Amino acid sequence: MADLPRPVKVGLPEYNAIEAAVEEVIAQKFDLAFPTPSQVKTADNALLRNEVFTFFGAERYFEDFGEEYVSRGEHLFGFDPATAESKFLHLYSRLTAPSQRSDGQLGILNARTIDSSFYQG
Repeated sequence: MADLPRPVKVGLPEYNAIEAAVEEVIAQKFDLAFPTPSQVKTADNALLRNEVFTFFGAERYFEDFGEEYVSRGEHLFGFDPATAESKFLHLYSRLTAPSQRSDGQLGILNARTIDSSFYQG
């Protein structure tokens, strides 16, 4: 399922229903809360706003949200495509590598175990 920008999703109620069904399956599989808790949605919205300002500037931010950007002290940065791909593949291999468990199940790392150096610029 491809991710779509929020303004596009608004006009596609069928997409929203399918997306909700997929999110529920993922939540069940990984023992996550469903529906998504409001705190997660709040954090997601804050990151979206920060991303728009950081990567597209104040004018685009105002166009999208109808208000001036107010910094909360966060700083985002991006990777060039080659670096992003390399970091993603490294993290993916860590997350999906067979564990040392005796039952042979995949070892899925908790988000807290991911080395913070992944996020360094």
